[in-house]
Amino acid sequence: MAEPPMRSRERRASVLVEPLGGSVHLHHVVKNFDDLAEHVLFAPSNLERPLNNAEYKGRSQKPAVRRDFLLQNVAAPPSLSCAAAPNKTLGDASDFVKVRHNGRRLDRAAPRGLRAWALSHLGAFVSSAPLCRGGVVFTTGSRLRSRPKEFYVHLRDTLRGMEPEAGHYLERLAQLAFGGVEAVSA
Repeated sequence: MAEPPMRSRERRASVLVEPLGGSVHLHHVVKNFDDLAEHVLFAPSNLERPLNNAEYKGRSQKPAVRRDFLLQNVAAPPSLSCAAAPNKTLGDASDFVKVRHNGRRLDRAAPRGLRAWALSHLGAFVSSAPLCRGGVVFTTGSRLRSRPKEFYVHLRDTLRGMEPEAGHYLERLAQLAFGGVEAVSA
């Protein structure tokens, strides 16, 4: 006889793998807001692809960077962590804008610039917070619920489009967006 399915409130962990260009993380949070797992991991579906950004250009960066971060933390998930760019903070990228990604023109964010977008859509910008890269984020259901559900609905709706520039902002701001100001300020 098969075991009965685990009741949702007994879930201890959610692992969500997002296809490139999607807003699956935000959809998951909105859809399951009242029933989020104790530990939540967001990861891109392309963990094996190398990162192709300025922090890694000219180095022999291997595709395993994100996968290794994931494996180091999955046994004992932290309450909030991301695959961060080495020795970089949000303050280092406050004027970041992105026009193209993999040769494709992006749908422009409003407002443009990482800091301006964060202040407008997240309500805060913490210069000392880590600059997240690679799309791997650990958080908790309680941290996600520290903001109202409408916050995530707004972000999800902001990221609608084929190639939103705002998605690249959200990736870099992951700890602030999915952990809250108090978590990254501590």
